[in-house]
Parts: sequence; C-alpha cells; structure tokens
Amino acid sequence: MERYICLQPEYASQFQCDGARCQSRCCRDWGVSIDDASIEKYRHIGNRAEREEILSHVRRTEAGLAIELRENGWCAFLREDYLCRLQKKYGEEYLSCTCRTFPRMIYLLDGMLERSLSLACPVAAELILSGGSPMAFEQVEVEVDEPVVVRRPQPSEYQGSILEIQYACISLLQDRRFSLDGRLALLGSFLEQVQGGESVDALAGFYTSEELPRHARGFFQAMEFHREQWAESMAELMEAVHAGEREQSVENLRLEQVGRTMGLEESPEIFRRGLRAFSEEVYSQQREVLMEHSGAVLENFLVNEFFLNVYPFRVKGTLLQNFHVFLLGWKLLELLLVAGEAGGRVQEVLRDHAYRMDHAATYMTCMKGMAMKREMELASLLNSLLEAGRIQDG
Repeated sequence: MERYICLQPEYASQFQCDGARCQSRCCRDWGVSIDDASIEKYRHIGNRAEREEILSHVRRTEAGLAIELRENGWCAFLREDYLCRLQKKYGEEYLSCTCRTFPRMIYLLDGMLERSLSLACPVAAELILSGGSPMAFEQVEVEVDEPVVVRRPQPSEYQGSILEIQYACISLLQDRRFSLDGRLALLGSFLEQVQGGESVDALAGFYTSEELPRHARGFFQAMEFHREQWAESMAELMEAVHAGEREQSVENLRLEQVGRTMGLEESPEIFRRGLRAFSEEVYSQQREVLMEHSGAVLENFLVNEFFLNVYPFRVKGTLLQNFHVFLLGWKLLELLLVAGEAGGRVQEVLRDHAYRMDHAATYMTCMKGMAMKREMELASLLNSLLEAGRIQDG
C-alpha cells in the first residue's frame, strides 16, 4: 500500500458505481481482463464447487486472462438485476483490478497521481456533463493498493514540467474570456512556444494574465479559416474511419448518416463538394446555436478528455502532434454534432464519441496517422480547422 497526493476533478469523489442505473454497460460486450491476484483469491474460496465454477469462467486470451462472456455478450458473473454476483456474495475486494478501477483512470505523473472518470460510463458522464460551471479540481491523499491499474504517459523530454504544462493547458481550455475555438487556438500557440524551448513558467503566467486578450486580438485577426482545407481534413478523416471501423456502433451509424447526406458513398469528389457546401451554407449558423445552448457542456467534455488522456503526452510524438490529435478528434465530434443535428441528445453523442475514441483502435489510428503524416505549421493547422469568424475575445 502506497500513499500519494492525487489531483482529480471534484466529481471523482462523488462517483459511486451503480449497475442498475446504467444496466452495467461495462459488463457486457467488453473484454473483462482479470489479474493474477484476483485468480489467487478465487483459488482460496472455501467451497470447492463454487471455487471451481468461478474459475471455469476464466479464459486465456492473446491479451492475458479474461472472464468469458455468455452467448448474449454478458459477463459470466453479471446478474439479471445488473449487479455482479462476485461482488454481491464475496465483497468488492473479489472484483478484478479492472472492475474495481473502471471507470476511474489513474496516471502517475512526476510523482503525483491523477485520477478521473471515463465518459464511457453513463453514471460518470452524468456527473461530468450535468453542470454548467467550469470543472473544478482538488488534491486529495489516496492509498493505492496492488494491483490497481496505474498508467504512465508516453516517455517525454518534459519530465519535471509535465504537470505545469498540463495545468496551463487546462486553464486555457477553461478561459471563458474566449470562445471555444479561441481557446483551442491559444492552446496550440502555447504548445508551439513550449516546444520551441521557451520557459514553461513564464508562458503559463502570460497565458493566464490580464494581458492575454490584448495579445490574442491580433493573433485572431491574423487567422483566416480555409474552408477548402477544412473540407479536405474532414473528408480524409471520415473516409479513414469509414474504411477501417466496421463495428456497427451508435457512433459509427451517426457518422455514416452524415457521410451519406454529403455523398460519402457516391465518390470522394462529391463528398468533398458536399462538405464545402455545408461549410459555406449552414456550418457557422448551426455551430453558433450549438455553442449557445451547450457551450459549457462541451467545455467540460474537452477538459475531461484532455485530463483523462494526459494530453499533450497521450501519443508518442511532439506536443503539436498531440495537439493535432486532440483537435482532430474534437472537430470530428463537432461535425457530427452540427451536421447530425444532435439537438437534445448532445450528452448522449458526447458519451458515445468518448467511448469510441478511448476504446476503438481505428479512431486513434486515424487521428495519429493524420497528425504524424502532416507536421503542419501551427498557422496552417489552425486555419484548416478553426473558423476565424467564430473566434472572439471578450
């Protein structure tokens, strides 16, 4: 048992797993991995018949040991009331480390733990997305027993400054003096300067100062949204996802519907024309309505995804490549929200998208592929994906 200082959103301490409320989505159709320590506990259950029955449901897969699923996709231990048979009879300590931890994600960064919740859990999503205030963070002292799953980010040359960089990025994402696109543009500028070797402390101080709006005004005015490049980026991304992700998830069905509306199945040329026409005719107006009604929810979504996935250190690459991956994921989601006319289903769409980004390899492969293939200059990246007319300080 080790003790750590842990940074977490305040909602993390409020979370309680409730399978009845979410119908135990994480216990169905997912690979439920199991650790050696849990296997040892099962081997020492006193009743021989129960011990053998429990162990009979453990299978070895390419990824390691896992609990088998029934024909209907349910975990072998999931009851009809959506509660876990193991937990109900033997206590929470008999759950595997995966089941004890999820939807909590825990990272060790520069000697401090960070803990947050995945939006793939409907109960967690309700906690994260229901409030209109900026997501608040707290430091708590926690004990970590083995073998709790503690992840580590990609190796980074910024060891010792990771926390400062991450905190500054989150502050920018929560800076309501600027529109959401404005914050993303400033975030890219901040990371470009850090990557260029400038002092993290000095930059963090400037990007949270009262001087920032005056500086940002000229920065925004120099930006020019290139609809042709936006349409090309979105077309390339959607074509890659469409070709590689064949699972019929709700998220993919939504993307396919948007693609069909704009001619994805007809030809690449027609699809790109459809995207350009959409951008010219209704994109700005519908996007403005979305931000007006759901801006706070979208901000908290972005902050949670950034913190949960340890950006800008999620993938092996530069800070700007990580930013590109993050921005592409957001712009794909924004297109789905705007073109798919999500309306009152915004939180549902956010939750499904977070699940695909965190659990579907094709999604991240597409984002990383585009980011690594095109090490774009920041100005070109921002002009390709952020609409200058929507960036207003204030």
